[in-house]
Amino acid sequence: MPNLINDKVKDLALQVNDMIKESVEYKEYQAFVIALKDNLKNEDNLVLSEGNLKLLQQELVNQTYLDSEDLQALKDKYQLDKASFLENDFVKAYKNAYEAYSELIFQVKEQLEGLV
Repeated sequence: MPNLINDKVKDLALQVNDMIKESVEYKEYQAFVIALKDNLKNEDNLVLSEGNLKLLQQELVNQTYLDSEDLQALKDKYQLDKASFLENDFVKAYKNAYEAYSELIFQVKEQLEGLV
């Protein structure tokens, strides 16, 4: 009997997974995931911006640990660079697609929890 229940649950999970993969939100998000990989290879400015942000994050950690006097200036630079990165049209479109996909997953989760 438990194997029968497990098989039914597995079949339902696969159906839900297929439904998600057929959704517009999933397809748009996946298109951006692929495009993001391509853009990071081909768009030097985006790569440099992301790389600089990572370096600044590491420097913030180091300076926070050392209680540096330059910490506030570094925080300000990081916030300015991060805002610039997030204003990139591609990054904004990716973020919107990710949020729509996340909302879909949240709604599916809520509906599934309501069934239990």
